[in-house]
Order: sequence, then C-alpha cells, then structure tokens
Amino acid sequence: KLTKQDSFLDFNLPAQTLLNQINAYQPWPGAVYEWQGKRLKIIGSTLRNRSLTYKKELLQSFWLHAEGPFHDGSLYPTIDRVLDWSEVSAAHILMEANANQGKIVLRVET
Repeated sequence: KLTKQDSFLDFNLPAQTLLNQINAYQPWPGAVYEWQGKRLKIIGSTLRNRSLTYKKELLQSFWLHAEGPFHDGSLYPTIDRVLDWSEVSAAHILMEANANQGKIVLRVET
C-alpha cells in the first residue's frame, strides 16, 4: 500500500527513477520534495518528446512493479466522476478549469 512517505523524492537517485516516481504517484499522494523547510509537490512531467520505444519500456517497468498492487486493490486510479459520453463537452470544461481531483471517465453505452 502506498503512503505519503513513499512519495518523497530523493534527488540522489537516478533521473529515470525520479521520473518514474513522479509519474507513478499522480494524483495521490503526489511526488513531494522538501526544500528550505517547505514542501514542494511536483504535479507532473511530460513524455511527449520521448520515443515510442522509451514509452514502451517505461510502461513495462511500471507494470512490473504495479501489477501486484493493482490486482490486490492497494493501487487504484482516483476517479473524480463518471459522465455519459454525450457530456464530453462538460468533461473538457471541468478539465480546463482544473475542477477535477482525479480521472473523468466517459461512459459509452453499446
């Protein structure tokens, strides 16, 4: 089970390890660093400029560590709300306003 203490960053670790930690701990508990007596929360990083090969390797590495916790229920996504597919515009408005505290899921009825 993840705890807030797990989210503290150690900048003595390799950059790849830090990137993995930042990405894995979003949105909760978030990646945290203490600097000059203050807690700084890193809220994200980007993979846009990374190669497809890198992204695949990163996903495989993540799943190697996360598969067990996903299956036993100790690691799960934070879902803010579930909306019908017809409310996709409302979902975008919520995201653009930063009004969500987790994933917004669009339900598609077949």
